[in-house]
Amino acid sequence: IDKSNGEEIWSFKADSSYQYYSPWKIILDGDVIFIAGTDGTVRKIDKNSGKEVDKFSLSGRPQSMTLDQNRIYAGVQISENNQVIGGKIIAIDKSTGNEVWSIEEDPYSQPIAINGNYLYSGVEYSDLVKLNKNNGQEIWRFDEHSHPINAIIVDENYVYTGSSDGTIRKVDVQTGEGVLGFSEVFRSQSIHSIAIDESYIYSGVGQNSLVKINKTSMEEVWKFEGHTNRVKAIVVDEDYVYSAGWDNTLRKINKETGKEVWKFEGHTSYIETLEIEVLE
Repeated sequence: IDKSNGEEIWSFKADSSYQYYSPWKIILDGDVIFIAGTDGTVRKIDKNSGKEVDKFSLSGRPQSMTLDQNRIYAGVQISENNQVIGGKIIAIDKSTGNEVWSIEEDPYSQPIAINGNYLYSGVEYSDLVKLNKNNGQEIWRFDEHSHPINAIIVDENYVYTGSSDGTIRKVDVQTGEGVLGFSEVFRSQSIHSIAIDESYIYSGVGQNSLVKINKTSMEEVWKFEGHTNRVKAIVVDEDYVYSAGWDNTLRKINKETGKEVWKFEGHTSYIETLEIEVLE
């Protein structure tokens, strides 16, 4: 989709035998888009043509994905006879799809993020763990959420998590300790998605809201309520917020005013993931 006007450029439909296939996570990496799908695959798509160039099969159904220069990291659920029996966090080679390491840790449909040499993942029911990305070794565990984590994003000093318990938590990346004052923000509503810039948090909250929050004071700056269902994915660039979700729409929002610039309505089902290209 063209960022400037919201016009569709190309579309990709996976050739999958899985009846309920859906792209669970997409990540732009140079000229390639990586798609983690509900059929247990990671597909590589040429960003210019929308054509599939490669496909890897994983050891479970991916619930989350991130990557660095050499590897893909994913949380996968393991099933037998259509019943979930556990999960793993795995690292696979980005060029071959071969598994490098794995640890037994149920990702429970929670996200995974990367910063430097470390991974940050939601695991079990509501825990956040910091892992060494080279071997999967656990560094610390934060267990103060009471419900599953729906969003994780990391900057130089903190991990920001949004949960179904209605809270946004700010966790020190070095110690794993929660910072006071960032706990009971939206106690009555689930947090579905988070993005950050230098000074602000942008979050999908409750049934249809996108909220801009001051990182320091946690005070609301503006609230956009143009969506008609949950806001499940948010990304930001220098001037705009892009939000998408369960109303099947993608919207471009002015960061300063919270006003809608355009709306894309080409999808026919839920949007779970979103990625933008930063043009020079």
